[in-house]
Amino acid sequence: MDKNKKSKKNIMIFTIMLLGIVLFTTWTTVVSAKNLVNQDKTTQQDISSTYISNLKSTYVYTGKAIKPSVNVISELSEERNNGDGTISVTTYYVFLEKGKDYSVTYKNNTKIGKATVTIKGMGNYMGTQSATYKIVPKSIKIKTLKRDKKQITVCTSKITGGCSYQIAYKKSKSKSWKYTASKNNSKTIKNLKSGKNYLVKVRAYKKVNGQQYNGKWSKVKKIKVK
Repeated sequence: MDKNKKSKKNIMIFTIMLLGIVLFTTWTTVVSAKNLVNQDKTTQQDISSTYISNLKSTYVYTGKAIKPSVNVISELSEERNNGDGTISVTTYYVFLEKGKDYSVTYKNNTKIGKATVTIKGMGNYMGTQSATYKIVPKSIKIKTLKRDKKQITVCTSKITGGCSYQIAYKKSKSKSWKYTASKNNSKTIKNLKSGKNYLVKVRAYKKVNGQQYNGKWSKVKKIKVK
């Protein structure tokens, strides 16, 4: 092949590669920019394509309806021809307005277990979307620890909501905990080692539809068995 022709071919290949890099760089740079703007739409969109944010995975039981406040965010993309062979894509994140763009309802949100929040589209939005969260027992604490010969009696604060009590205990130098449960807030643990120090902690729990919902563990207390 003639050297001049070969040189022209190499220049053409390089130009095509460079153009491809410029096009790709422009697209990735613009798309990665995230902006929050006001909504201005006249056609209905399916609200199932939006995002539900600001919803925690767990809430503590209060005996009253738990209605978490949520944000609903819509993602919109806009393409623009730059006039130089490249296309810019801008992504907008829009906060929807409660009462105008959607309504909110809650289900199973007064008792311990799994609750559901559902948003329903209004105005420019149609359809529904749901998310779940857990309602767990309140924390409890150890009120008294009484020791006796080869046993200890644990008395905890009382809990509402139909919960049971779980007690974890171990010898102070042991790596693994042992567990026992009670429907009452007092429990005697027997067959322990005399003269040994034991660590004890407690929590409330409740089983709902085969799943256990746990409160937080209390502070650990130490006691020496007689």
